Amino acid sequence: MNTSPVDIIQLLLGALIYPSVIVRSEPWFGDVRELARDPAFRRSFLGPKWRALVLILAERRIFLRAFDSHVPRASKLCDSPQCETTIATEGEFMRCSSCQVVYYCSAACQNMHWKAGHRSQCAPLRATRTRVSLKACDNLQCEKEIGPKDEFARFEPPLSPRERAFLRALLRYEYSVAKTKILTQQIEYMTRIPGAAFYTQFDYTSDSGNPTITVHPIPHSAQDISQDHRHGSQGRDLVLLLKDAGLRASRSGGKTEVHLLVVSEGVDARKRMLVMHSASADIQTAQRRLAAEHLPRELLAREVQNVVNRDVLSVY
Repeated sequence: MNTSPVDIIQLLLGALIYPSVIVRSEPWFGDVRELARDPAFRRSFLGPKWRALVLILAERRIFLRAFDSHVPRASKLCDSPQCETTIATEGEFMRCSSCQVVYYCSAACQNMHWKAGHRSQCAPLRATRTRVSLKACDNLQCEKEIGPKDEFARFEPPLSPRERAFLRALLRYEYSVAKTKILTQQIEYMTRIPGAAFYTQFDYTSDSGNPTITVHPIPHSAQDISQDHRHGSQGRDLVLLLKDAGLRASRSGGKTEVHLLVVSEGVDARKRMLVMHSASADIQTAQRRLAAEHLPRELLAREVQNVVNRDVLSVY
């Protein structure tokens, strides 16, 4: 398959959510920026895409510098809907030893959540993790049976803890920058389909390199996730994870929000789910009230700004 210069720049744009790629761009960033200033090059067919690359790279270099100056510790909120615990660092919580997906601040909360629904969700979640951890050789002539993914060489290695922390920090940043737009989209969704569970998608494979942010219903089947062949066999596992996260969000009383990242991995795209926990349900309570009032767009915009200004601590 022939790859055009535009395609190569697009691949690089999508990869700039990984700190390792940003770091490796440092030696040639000056040359990239200098070329973008050349009038003849700016008028060429590569000019607009190159300018987008320079802008995103400059922004991510600054963000990475801020991230490295204070790497945030992973924070959690107890997954038991009945819990009143405030947000704390991940080390203060215990994780379900079976599915290794949900976190609790105490054995009492774990017991309450087990009775409230995790009893039926635990095994499917564990099976999902097992399926994700298995792989088969991509060589069609290979006769090796499916085995643990660590036995196979991959073009892209799994995300490191630093890369995962960087993605969480980047998503928090993008959420704060686009908070007015996001809350408005969510309210409009709540108005159209009252009471329906939804997730907010951040697509980092867009042409500009900035995320395209949209709101979608929690899926019922793999076909609801995407018809895009790039996402391969993720559909079944994503449905299970999104449905479980949506159920937990509905039981949280407005303290939990489901986010889905679409990120580049080489020539492919992959979807990664993150759950945002808030210390208070104030924002979602206000959103539901505004959705029920069916306000004109101008009045809604003013009311949304009042909601945006509320100081509610949130973590992934």
